[in-house]
Amino acid sequence: ARAVGLECSEPLVIHCARAAAERGVVAQFIAADMFSFQPEARFDAILSLNTSFGYGDDQQNRQLLHNISRWLKPGGRLYLDTFTANNAESFGTWSDPLAGGTFVVENTWDPKRSVMISNPAWIAPDQETVYYADRPEVVRLYLREELEEMMADAGLEPQRLSRAMGRRFRQDDSDMHTTWIAVKGA
Repeated sequence: ARAVGLECSEPLVIHCARAAAERGVVAQFIAADMFSFQPEARFDAILSLNTSFGYGDDQQNRQLLHNISRWLKPGGRLYLDTFTANNAESFGTWSDPLAGGTFVVENTWDPKRSVMISNPAWIAPDQETVYYADRPEVVRLYLREELEEMMADAGLEPQRLSRAMGRRFRQDDSDMHTTWIAVKGA
């Protein structure tokens, strides 16, 4: 498979390219904005993992689905794995080990604007140095039905999955996590 990774953070692209090379994974990583990206070729599949959808305003997000449809070959598939506004709630503060330190995120749900707001920070391995993001991460969440209408409007036929790739738990309407495979028509 020929894999292309798209990310707006150039340092993260460099890190991913280095990690892929160390693991023997052949992939191209591109530092670009997903809203203005123009691929050189069409894809068999596009993966949007772990809530990487919703970073634009409503018009940008809708246009992104149309772009994705154009980027796919006929019969190509979008794997969209994201949080939805259905049953959305604040996560509070959570953390994960990252790069020898600790990645910490304070997370809140704003139902009036239908956005998840995250304030990330990284505690360095010395446990004294803390790096804060210069602005919060704001992600627009949609109701499942809205996303399905948006995909259909873009020429994609969405099918909700009951279990996401690599996850043991089943997804149902009581959860805010939802995953689709959407097929581009011929």
